[in-house]
Amino acid sequence: MRIEKFIALRYLFSRHRVNFITIISYLSIAGIAIGTGALIVVLSVFNGFSSLVQSYLIGLDPHVRITLTGDESKINPDSLFAEMSPVSGFTPIASGKAIVTRNKVVRIVNVNGVDHEAAKGVYGLEEFILYGNYDLKDNVYPKAMIGFLMAERLQLLPGDTIQLVSPSDIKKFMSALVFPPSRTFVISGIFLSNNNDYDANYIFTSLSSARSLFGVREEYPGIDIKLNDINLADQFKSEMEDKLGENYQVETWYDLHSDLYNVMQLERWVAYIILSLIIVVATFNILASLSMTVIEKSSDLGTLKALGLNDNSVYRIFIYQGLFVGVIGTFLGFVLSLAVYWLQVNYKFYPLDPLKYKIDALPMLLSFYDFITVGLASLILATLASVIPARNSLKIKILEAIRYE
Repeated sequence: MRIEKFIALRYLFSRHRVNFITIISYLSIAGIAIGTGALIVVLSVFNGFSSLVQSYLIGLDPHVRITLTGDESKINPDSLFAEMSPVSGFTPIASGKAIVTRNKVVRIVNVNGVDHEAAKGVYGLEEFILYGNYDLKDNVYPKAMIGFLMAERLQLLPGDTIQLVSPSDIKKFMSALVFPPSRTFVISGIFLSNNNDYDANYIFTSLSSARSLFGVREEYPGIDIKLNDINLADQFKSEMEDKLGENYQVETWYDLHSDLYNVMQLERWVAYIILSLIIVVATFNILASLSMTVIEKSSDLGTLKALGLNDNSVYRIFIYQGLFVGVIGTFLGFVLSLAVYWLQVNYKFYPLDPLKYKIDALPMLLSFYDFITVGLASLILATLASVIPARNSLKIKILEAIRYE
């Protein structure tokens, strides 16, 4: 062990003539430990909620959505995706808003028209069916599947009918002072996805019925795609944008809910900054304790200089001391955060009401990236706090320091 590290450890753990210095040193370690642990715990909770929200949203969302935005254009998805191994399934889609009426109740809903068979490999909607069957095949009347919350509000069961009117029909017929015609749909199934947006506001029907409802002429007004690996969505988006050009808009699952994810990311950064203040306060304790150590140990430092210890070595003593405080505090913070995580996962000491939140306990998800960033931030702040005391140690004069020794 280098002499500077040995002396730094002695100064850190040995008794001081002034007990207050020892107290501040231990408070510095405790402050960094609490700040580091709290920061990792809070970030883990954000990770848990983010993963939970993502799982709910992606349940019925495509990984990538391609939508026609320009002039009429021809697209053949079979040839387009033929050489693209990331694609595990796709379905053409015609979507838009419509007005649903039932027993004098009127609501604005989102209608997704999809291919009956192909949609199974994209949404997995058949897994969420609560009542009725997964059936989008048109018969006498076109069929529709609705979410549980919508069915509850409109008092619908499988076999009941609803009336849908598209906004384009309303605009066209109201200009002629004629009430727009409605289209009758038969409820074939009711799904429960645990995504309140879908369960309350979305209707799934056949592609042909949606095209007729919205007056869409294109065979492929849009395509919903599922990938083998969702992490390839951004790369796949770039490749599609290069191939399709300006007539099509390509969106990933993140883009479809970018506002929500941006708010969650902002909340995460705000929490990071606020909790980092605990570590910043602890670094001021490091600065204070090291400054008092320099004053208390000035005679020792003068003696060491007289024995040949150069200024760089004296400087490193206090840099190492601050670094050791940071390392110990950060390590204890890691242990604290892991203990909280273990208790929450195994004993759920912070429970939640599953009827209200759909989960029975606060979710937590540890991230190696969080440990690295928080740990480095703690070590850097602790080291920076020791720079001023280390520089002050260089001002010690040998003769003045050992005059009374």
